[in-house]
Amino acid sequence: MKTKNFKDQNRTVGFEIEFQGLTPEKTANLIVDCLDGDVEKISDACFKVDSQYGEFKVETDAKLLKELAQSSEKNIKVKKFDFEGVIKDILEPITQELVPTEIVSPPLEEKNFNIIKKIEESLHDAGARGTNESAYFAFAMQFNPEITSKESSYILSVLRSYILLSSWLQSQIDIGLTRELTGYVDDFPNDYAQLVLDQDYHPDLSKLIDDYLEYNPTRNRGLDFLPLFLYLDEERVRNVVTDERVKARPTFHYRLPSCQLGLESWNIFVEWKRWRLLERIANDKEIISKMSKSFIDLYHDSNLSFEKKWLRLCNHYVEDFR
Repeated sequence: MKTKNFKDQNRTVGFEIEFQGLTPEKTANLIVDCLDGDVEKISDACFKVDSQYGEFKVETDAKLLKELAQSSEKNIKVKKFDFEGVIKDILEPITQELVPTEIVSPPLEEKNFNIIKKIEESLHDAGARGTNESAYFAFAMQFNPEITSKESSYILSVLRSYILLSSWLQSQIDIGLTRELTGYVDDFPNDYAQLVLDQDYHPDLSKLIDDYLEYNPTRNRGLDFLPLFLYLDEERVRNVVTDERVKARPTFHYRLPSCQLGLESWNIFVEWKRWRLLERIANDKEIISKMSKSFIDLYHDSNLSFEKKWLRLCNHYVEDFR
């Protein structure tokens, strides 16, 4: 991984981790035990931890419960009848098996990744449960690696690498029954994949963003470029995407389909190594060109059984590259 971002500063990555079994308050205190720092209560559903590494945010990942908790806090402060608090107390036990707690880390340099590993181990020891613990759980985690360049050619290379490797990446993770039933995220449309992987496709940044928005005006992608493109050209993106959940940031937003805390064969940095492999392949023009040609040829030759055949071929490419 390149160690400098597009500003020639040390590159950072943000982590987002979903799990069940611990309240936001208990999770915030657990982070303090790991790192030291100060806990700030925003509401029953949201806490912040100020640490030497930056601010960690811990919250219940459910918009309704967060809004009720915030309203309840306001009611208590003004000594008003806490109707929202009553509703929250009724709903909370019903949703506690389905709604995850989420940790959002500050941007961290790679030398500080051991912090996330320490928190992961503490979560497991304290009883946090991941996707693998129940058929009802559909939890995920996200990486937010900073870009190393604002050049369209660089962004395109990462996009190509992800499209080529996405089926392989998913095959490496036991997604689980809940994710299969509820869905994870949609793949990039086939027409868009064909466009992007065509070796004659050399868009400038504006064209790259326009084409992305035409085919993908949604957050529902495993590698979501909307936050990055919003950062690079806010007006262009907001003309198409008005979803307030999309926040501008100079990072890729990589959504993993599963967070399997406590499983011996899984940890956050197994998945991080796979992301680094994706970036290494993105930086290799020769392998990207070979894989893109194979992808397009295979798609046109075997439309019905394309996915299985491509996964087998992709496995060979990955093993040879390693």
